[in-house]
Amino acid sequence: MPCNTAHARYISIQQRVSLPFLNMITATVQEIVAKNIPQKIGILATDGALASGVFSQAFQEQNISYIVPSSEIQKHVMQIIYAIKAGMGFRGGSPRIKKELREIIHTLQDQGARSILLGCTELSLYFGSVEQTDIPCVDPMRILAQVLAVVPGYEFPNLYKSV
Repeated sequence: MPCNTAHARYISIQQRVSLPFLNMITATVQEIVAKNIPQKIGILATDGALASGVFSQAFQEQNISYIVPSSEIQKHVMQIIYAIKAGMGFRGGSPRIKKELREIIHTLQDQGARSILLGCTELSLYFGSVEQTDIPCVDPMRILAQVLAVVPGYEFPNLYKSV
């Protein structure tokens, strides 16, 4: 499921489906640990993802230190997410959004972040721009895509009926 926030309901969804259901939060944490991503990780995500604790719980289970934006900065993160949802710079091309994301990242760096997590699908569209900053960036959407590219022992079903 390519939505970070929706993973707040991962367990209840997993119980109701018979297909393999990869958890992108778990995959992200595994990648952070495997690649030794610098901690303290600044989490950029929706209000819902932060309130549900999808990242904070997973990070705490692995002793990964993190910070979240102040409420003022978080309002700005949500404005960016809504602007992207509304089609502004949908393909990662809005100079304003690039600039604002970089400013938020620098603020989190000033507060001790040593890496950044793009914990919202819309923010993933700006990975290329954010990656050019001087801080490591983790993109759960890219991690999920890499995991899905190779799922040992699983054959993907034919999702389309032939006519």
